[in-house]
Amino acid sequence: RAYAAGHPDAILQLGFCYYYGNGVERDYAKAFELFSEGAEKGCAYAMYWIGQCYHLGDGVEQDMPTAIEWNRKAAAKGNRHSQAWLAEHDDFVNL
Repeated sequence: RAYAAGHPDAILQLGFCYYYGNGVERDYAKAFELFSEGAEKGCAYAMYWIGQCYHLGDGVEQDMPTAIEWNRKAAAKGNRHSQAWLAEHDDFVNL
C-alpha cells in the first residue's frame, strides 16, 4: 500500500527487492526504474542508488560522469553515502 501511495521510501525498498532479487527475480533495469521514481520524489538515498547503478553499469550503461552527477545531487541533500562515495572517488570527481 505504501508503494501504491507513492511513498519514496517504499519505492526505494521495492527497488532494493529487484536489485538484490529479494522475493522477485533480480532485475537491475527495474530496480533502476524504481530508484529513478524515488529520486523524482526527492529521495536522496534513491539518488545515491542511481549513481551506483551508473557507476557499476547495473541496469544502465556504465557512465562515470552521470554517476558523479547523481552522487552530487544526493550529497547536496545530505546523503552521507554519496558524500563518502564522492570522497573515495575524488580522482574521477576532480577531472
